[in-house]
Amino acid sequence: MNSLRNSWFRHAWFRHAALLVGSLSLGACSTARTEPDVGPLLDTARAPFESQDSGARLTGYLQVRLANLSPAAPNLTICLSTIAGTGAPETTGRILGQPDAATGSDGTLPFPGVSPYVPVPIYDTPGFGYVMRLFSRDDLPFALAGPCPDAASDIMPLFTANLSTASLAGVSRATVIAAGVLPGTPVSCAGTCPAPQIILIPDDPTPNPAGARVRLVHAIPNVPVPIEVCLDADEVINIGGGMFSNGPLPRTRVLPEASDTNGMVFGETSEFIDTPPLRNSGVLYVHAVMSGVPSCNAATQILGPFPFPLPVPSGTPADVARTLDAGDVITAFAFGRAGNPCTDDTMCIAALGGVCNTTRGMCVDALSPSVLPWQDVRGPME
Repeated sequence: MNSLRNSWFRHAWFRHAALLVGSLSLGACSTARTEPDVGPLLDTARAPFESQDSGARLTGYLQVRLANLSPAAPNLTICLSTIAGTGAPETTGRILGQPDAATGSDGTLPFPGVSPYVPVPIYDTPGFGYVMRLFSRDDLPFALAGPCPDAASDIMPLFTANLSTASLAGVSRATVIAAGVLPGTPVSCAGTCPAPQIILIPDDPTPNPAGARVRLVHAIPNVPVPIEVCLDADEVINIGGGMFSNGPLPRTRVLPEASDTNGMVFGETSEFIDTPPLRNSGVLYVHAVMSGVPSCNAATQILGPFPFPLPVPSGTPADVARTLDAGDVITAFAFGRAGNPCTDDTMCIAALGGVCNTTRGMCVDALSPSVLPWQDVRGPME
């Protein structure tokens, strides 16, 4: 497994090669931070895991990965503590992560970032579980396997999640997503912004030998309407060369699943759908779902187009999909924040900055909505 697959997904890899498609950038966005901010997520917190109650039986491992998708969030220092049983005191946690000079890592998780899976032991002690706390790197600098603040500390986490055996029954893999809007970040919402929160989703790595399995995680906190993803399977766009052709197939909705007629809102994860391989044709669009308006109507398009193969910059980690191939299992993370409405650049400068995309009628900048198609399972090479 190469160093990219063992690393945090770093926004700096895209700083000079960001792909802009309409108002949407594919991959990690640049931020003002320039210091090293990536590295492998390794389970260095052995002590609390090995000091269980006498007689506790190991029942298996939960594979956990983390994603930092809170817009403009700082690098996160990851702490994991155990609760040995009902009524038992929480053990002192240890910091997860490890610096990696090869990738410029300091062991923390940047925005946007997706970690590898970490095997977390599960015991049969009644009430057993974990408490995961995500701290700002400024409040809790990374220390290799260093102790985490206890619950009474003045150092407060930005995100907290309980991973209990009850909530994870029957789950072997899970993704822990830091989402919502942190205080002081440049995010404007029509109403009250979603608070900082952890979204826990079960993962399913089961491949489909005949095609790809794809799902969408909606973590954009200030899109004011539900969304849907539409596919034109025989459309071909070559943005660089200016090619465009379209066959008789119409643009049709593919996500969320057909039973979800209301579309997807912030915090939702779609079910996996099976799709035939998409390699050299097919274009994806994101549309608003509006009452009384048919799906995939051109008037409701808010993001895209995304042509296959996805024009991912060179040097992108192998986990980022360019095509949908047989056997692929892909989680597409939608993140960032929607810009304010605008008709010219001055309206953006007066609001959150950026420039005005007059086609979409919104301000765009480095935090504009993005989609990261992450390969949970890569199909066999042909």
